[in-house]
Amino acid sequence: MSFADYNQEELVSIKYGLNLIGWQIDLRLTSDDASFVSKIAHEALELQNSNKLDPDKIDELALRAYENIEFQIMNPHDRASIITNQYKSSEYLKDLINAIDEALICWYRGYYLSASSIFFIVIERCMRKIANWEEGHSDITFPQLKNAIRNLPQSDSRNEAEIILNVIYSRYDAMNPTAFFFNRHSLLHGIRINSKYDEMNCVRMIRLLDLIIESEGLGYGGIIDNEYKIRTDIYLSCKRNKLENMLLTSR
Repeated sequence: MSFADYNQEELVSIKYGLNLIGWQIDLRLTSDDASFVSKIAHEALELQNSNKLDPDKIDELALRAYENIEFQIMNPHDRASIITNQYKSSEYLKDLINAIDEALICWYRGYYLSASSIFFIVIERCMRKIANWEEGHSDITFPQLKNAIRNLPQSDSRNEAEIILNVIYSRYDAMNPTAFFFNRHSLLHGIRINSKYDEMNCVRMIRLLDLIIESEGLGYGGIIDNEYKIRTDIYLSCKRNKLENMLLTSR
């Protein structure tokens, strides 16, 4: 059965389990996908209850869930719609549209390392905006930057965004940065090479941005204008050309 058929108690449990590994329930998932993802959510909850949900397990479970979640979030038509309408109306993302487009173009082409680099820039710039930081102000600490998410209005979306943000930076210690998969330090200092984790983490970051606009009260849907059509064509074209990139990187 699809998530729409689950009772409220089950949905709350599955939602929290998915949040723990950096994902969120998507009511558009098919029955098979919903069943698979719910099992992973329960596994995350069991590990959490036994104090065994460490960063390695989080990445393992998140990667397993990714293949069933990715299409619903990154469908080019839906993605073009939300960027053209909701992101452009967002107080925190409207000035970052060009960078977001660059990151998405890289992702659809299969350039996941490049996409990941840009998404980190977008998220941290967004966090600075939420923290009311402006050029010329004294810099803020990393904990202050991450905790800025709490400046958003209290809501389920805000709470989920905070949990997922913590997952995104779970491997980052500003005082003792480590070289591992989802780590801005290892990425920006050339320690890590492209990996399946980069592909997944980009989608996790774009979902975080979706939660931020949801916390602003910006619903989905919108007009189908020329900008939407152009953006959709670009995303689809990049996705079609992904095979070309795969052939190049396999040499």
